Amino acid sequence: MSMCDHEILLSPYHDRELDAVRSKALEAHLTTCAECARQLHDLRRLSGRLSTIRLPEIVPVEQARIIQFVRGSIIQVFDRLVMKIGLRLAAVAAVVLVVTSVWLADTMKVDSSQAKASPDWEHAAVTLRADSRLPEWMVRGLGGDTP
Repeated sequence: MSMCDHEILLSPYHDRELDAVRSKALEAHLTTCAECARQLHDLRRLSGRLSTIRLPEIVPVEQARIIQFVRGSIIQVFDRLVMKIGLRLAAVAAVVLVVTSVWLADTMKVDSSQAKASPDWEHAAVTLRADSRLPEWMVRGLGGDTP
């Protein structure tokens, strides 16, 4: 196996993809490097053999089946992605629901004497007003320090 730096240019040279300057430089190199010249010869011989192979045309029915298969595969990948995102969002929603339910239950705790003295609507109105203790309660519940 060759370790020549010019080896990478052989395929683009064969396919006429190099500009004139690089082509001339590679042609000059080929006169001095037997390994690159041999690889170019092998590449041309292989290309000639492959050019004689005739592949049958794909009929419209086969094209439709290939397209249907590819589209089905894309849809399956998309469905899996949507399902993963949906499950993760559902998990986040469940955590939010549990945290807020526990917080709400904690803030609604009232002495039994106070609960009997005030009507239910007053208790609900007082309990549901904006409470700045929620962030502190959440941080304490997660085991962190209060801000």
